[in-house]
Amino acid sequence: ILPDPLKEILALDPKWVKKRAEPIACTLRLQSQSGLKRIFHFAFEYAVKHHYDKVTLADKPNVLRKSSAFARGIFEEIASGYPNLKADILNVDAVGMHLVTKPQNFGVIVTENMFGDILSDVGAGVMGGLGLAPSANIGAHYRYFEPVHGSGPLMAPQTANPSAMIFSLGMLLSHFGYQQEADWIQNAVLQVIHKKQQVTRDLGGQASTHDMAQAILQEAKRLWTSQNKS
Repeated sequence: ILPDPLKEILALDPKWVKKRAEPIACTLRLQSQSGLKRIFHFAFEYAVKHHYDKVTLADKPNVLRKSSAFARGIFEEIASGYPNLKADILNVDAVGMHLVTKPQNFGVIVTENMFGDILSDVGAGVMGGLGLAPSANIGAHYRYFEPVHGSGPLMAPQTANPSAMIFSLGMLLSHFGYQQEADWIQNAVLQVIHKKQQVTRDLGGQASTHDMAQAILQEAKRLWTSQNKS
């Protein structure tokens, strides 16, 4: 049910006067200055830490005009503190297209929750599927790391790709300062995928979840031994 204050606003528009008696749904986008500042600061700091040269705000300013203008002002203010980084604002639909056609043009993409949820799946598709996509949920006080795909209760046993889970573990190690260990794990996953000998069905192979995970573990051990010998 539409709240009464919103009904009063609709009454000011002749196009909506006759529709007020109909069932109407409405979704509000609420953005706080403190929340936007925190996520924008995080995006620029992440770019610096991981050696990206560009931060893109994905939004819909031609439709969500008021809230987008509010976000733009805060984004540009924070961007001014990072003169060595490029900063731009693009329509989220254009970002989706360019993620598919030329993903190499992006560095860090920062956006609101709904747009980010959509773009993260587009990005997962570009990189090879949800079975490869890790995620990190970073709060002010707590954080957790998980595969983007979540659980797969309808999948047949031992068919899931373990890469996203292992990549998430690598992100956790990196976040807490164990970069060398993170590199071993992540490079091991990439090596197994490139060899294509022990990969799951979504990557064109026939390996089980357990077999691919074991292959990654063995590759990580090999990389660790090789590096420590040198």
